[in-house]
Amino acid sequence: MKMFNYLNQKQISDMMLLFCLADKIEEIVDRWVVHENMTKEEAKYIRTSKTYYNKFFNSVQERLPDKEKDKLIKRYSNFHMSIQDKWLLKKFQDDMNEKSKTVRMERPIFEKFAIQLFNKNCKDCTKTSEECELHDILYENLFPAEEKMKNCCYAFESIEAKAQRLKLEEEKRLAKELKKNTLSKRAKKKKANRFDEDDEIIEYNFTPKGDK
Repeated sequence: MKMFNYLNQKQISDMMLLFCLADKIEEIVDRWVVHENMTKEEAKYIRTSKTYYNKFFNSVQERLPDKEKDKLIKRYSNFHMSIQDKWLLKKFQDDMNEKSKTVRMERPIFEKFAIQLFNKNCKDCTKTSEECELHDILYENLFPAEEKMKNCCYAFESIEAKAQRLKLEEEKRLAKELKKNTLSKRAKKKKANRFDEDDEIIEYNFTPKGDK
């Protein structure tokens, strides 16, 4: 069976839950044994479950790429599990929903994110700043502008589009020059032949000397 190269959000949450349970097993055993409320067989059963938890964790992490593995470890280092009643759970969820309305990130992370958007959306873009929602995000976060296109300060011309534009401009220039040269040759020919018409009669309106 071909496996995914990543875990989805629900699977990550499941992993965090299992990580926390595995961490708590020894603590639970010790607490119960101190109060003499756990038999040796019961302690063995629950410790065996931790052994198989660890086998599961190792197996999953071994088939994941290093980047995904690092994400799991980072999440787990900041993960906390607690039992809450419904009221506390609702309050926590409401707080999380409110916080999720605002995205906060360090400048280097934003720069990487913005460059990807910029290269994809601003290349050969013909929209004006009023028509583009991305413009405001870049502008308000002081992302440097190209300022080379007339429609928007972030729009830029790709190498392919520039080459095509220059090619068309050169073709138009050559066509114009050819037309100009053709008209010029016709004008010269017409001027050279203006006295060579057949049967042309030339009349003089003066009387030559000696014919008085």
